Amino acid sequence: MNKKTLVVILAAVLTVTVGFTAYTQHKTTIQSSTFIQSILNPGPTPANLENSKILIDTVLLESRIVTITKSTCPYCRKAKALLFSLRATTVAASNVTDIVLNQMNGRKASAIQAHLTHRTGQKTVPYIFIDGMFIGGFDSLRTLHISGNLVTLLQ
Repeated sequence: MNKKTLVVILAAVLTVTVGFTAYTQHKTTIQSSTFIQSILNPGPTPANLENSKILIDTVLLESRIVTITKSTCPYCRKAKALLFSLRATTVAASNVTDIVLNQMNGRKASAIQAHLTHRTGQKTVPYIFIDGMFIGGFDSLRTLHISGNLVTLLQ
């Protein structure tokens, strides 16, 4: 089983676990206003936050380059284009993972972003990690590239 398959399986297990946890937490209060508010205001739950931490930690262990992005973000596209242009000579495609937040369940995406904000201090995408080390966003990545340190970091 390759690393990407393992990450996909882990993500599926986390999705089922979070769904079951949310169901069991709310099944006794299904008619309460708290439950209705949780549907109308889909913020991260404690279970989602913990599962997000596990997911991010696993992906960081499995991949040399990890980007957490949104498909609508121009800085995310620029960061991925820069990394892609350098990756051809430095890093195998199997060692790169991109997590696209706006293509996920809203609560899961919110939990991942909340975890990353807590972990890194950065509130905006992209979040870029190389060999488990937080690089920053696009501006930090571009600065590393201009200084020549990005290629060195990727080798």
